[in-house]
Amino acid sequence: MIAPSSSHPDLHLEAVTEAVHNISLFTRGDFTTFVVPNTVFGIASALSNRLMSGNTSHVSTVVKRLPLIIFFNWSNLLIFVLANQRLPESVKEDKLNKPWRPIPSGRMTQRQTRHLLILLMPVILLLNYALGVWKETALLFSLTWVYNDLRGGDDNWLVRNLVIALAFFYYNLGSLKLAMGVSNIDMDQTLSNAAYAWTVAMSAIIATTMHVQDLQDQAGDIAGGRQTAPLAIGDAAARWTIAVPGDEEARQR
Repeated sequence: MIAPSSSHPDLHLEAVTEAVHNISLFTRGDFTTFVVPNTVFGIASALSNRLMSGNTSHVSTVVKRLPLIIFFNWSNLLIFVLANQRLPESVKEDKLNKPWRPIPSGRMTQRQTRHLLILLMPVILLLNYALGVWKETALLFSLTWVYNDLRGGDDNWLVRNLVIALAFFYYNLGSLKLAMGVSNIDMDQTLSNAAYAWTVAMSAIIATTMHVQDLQDQAGDIAGGRQTAPLAIGDAAARWTIAVPGDEEARQR
């Protein structure tokens, strides 16, 4: 193997391209379920005049903040998936469900992933500090630790739903703050009570429906040793916990 040097710039470019591709593979499977809905929440909520007292956001102003919102969500998602996919039980599960991910495909080792996680955590925290959403980032780091290293959601699906709902609360809150131009650094800028109530309401929806995604991953969850709703109460019962509230809501309209 030829060591990268100044006389081999193509090797440097190849290494950077490979690293970017690997990072994209880590987040690819969760981008549409985390980054997209949280970003939409922040943008749509910011355009509601009632969400922040005395402040009306113009559409063009909010749209200009879109890259910042996407970065906040994606960077915190990256920390979560690095922490999650390096675990032995996750590797076992990914070999069944998502063999294209960097670790099961052999593109990276668990050790390399852990080193990348250690490197990126302070970088991402500092970058989100500059954006004014460091509190949300720090709390998301804590929830990542609870969920992955402490396996906070493995033994009880209700606890798992609660942890995920809390995570979505901080994802959505950070997205809304960025969309509104509210910073954790400037204490004179605050969101209204309505903004917090709306964010809590969205998290409540997540808490009561999040287990719908476990219906299709039961083989992997068995391999990973998790007690998700379909495995704990049965597939049919898990489906009814989602269908019945929705049917009741439809009848009330």
